Amino acid sequence: MFVVASPLPDRQARQLWGKARLVEDERNIMWQLHSSSDDPFHNLALEDALLSSFDDLGPGLLTYVNRLSVVLGKNQVPWRECDMALLKRQGIPLARRISGGGTVVHDPGNLNVSLFLNRSSYQADAVYRRFIEVLGAVRVAARLEHGNSLFAGNRKVSGQAFCYRRNAVLHHATFLVCSDLDQLRALLLPSLPEIETRAIASRPASVANLSELSPGLTVESLRKAVQERFAAHQARIHEISMPSIDRDRFLSEDWVIGQTPAFQCRLPQKDGTSLALSMKRGAMIDGAVLHTDAGPHDRPDLVGLRFDLDRVLSAG
Repeated sequence: MFVVASPLPDRQARQLWGKARLVEDERNIMWQLHSSSDDPFHNLALEDALLSSFDDLGPGLLTYVNRLSVVLGKNQVPWRECDMALLKRQGIPLARRISGGGTVVHDPGNLNVSLFLNRSSYQADAVYRRFIEVLGAVRVAARLEHGNSLFAGNRKVSGQAFCYRRNAVLHHATFLVCSDLDQLRALLLPSLPEIETRAIASRPASVANLSELSPGLTVESLRKAVQERFAAHQARIHEISMPSIDRDRFLSEDWVIGQTPAFQCRLPQKDGTSLALSMKRGAMIDGAVLHTDAGPHDRPDLVGLRFDLDRVLSAG
């Protein structure tokens, strides 16, 4: 699945990376890796493993393309971000990444690019400029908007997210190349639009495929353009082998749902009553009150259960 590594930088260089010190060799050596897996849980686990291994591996670039899936930012409430019932009906996986930011739909028309950089020398603006250069090389004029999104004209073509860990930072970007935009919009309709939470909310935007703006552009040609543009700024590029990953962690309900921040919601029932729910972190029901014409009634049978919209509605 991965190309076997050429030798890693020597022990002294790895120690310098581990201490997050700036040396010329570090700025000019980068590894590149492309995952041939389209499994979102595998690739999210790979991102995590590469970030954790930064002190040994140094700076690098990972690219991958997932099959159809919905990927939450680390600190988001899934029922506010996507149509959970539609995902369930169509068997579309829901995943959660280690970086923040908003919810995205991945499919074979979406390219994912992950940069692993030294935290002490990381400059987000420099990375944005590099991505804008890449898009310019494939005949798309882009600019930075809303802090962390790339727009072409008045439509978004790329979103970016970040994760900081010890000496390293992960700067992740998605690029819409030839995605099914109607499907994307349908999947990102919220199951519960009216909830109260301090969780990060996605920022809606009109989107466009890069292949519409640059006819003939493919995911593969954009991937090569990304690799070539970053390689052009390095003295040496080397490949690495795949580190050990923990796919099961990213597949688990404890991660995908269990990382959900606290929230509150009120659900109308068919009989005219309403159910007020308070969730603590992990989407565990902390309080449930049924409101009727006769007044509020506690629902202790729901307290302590992990939130499931279908179960709660049927229990109302």
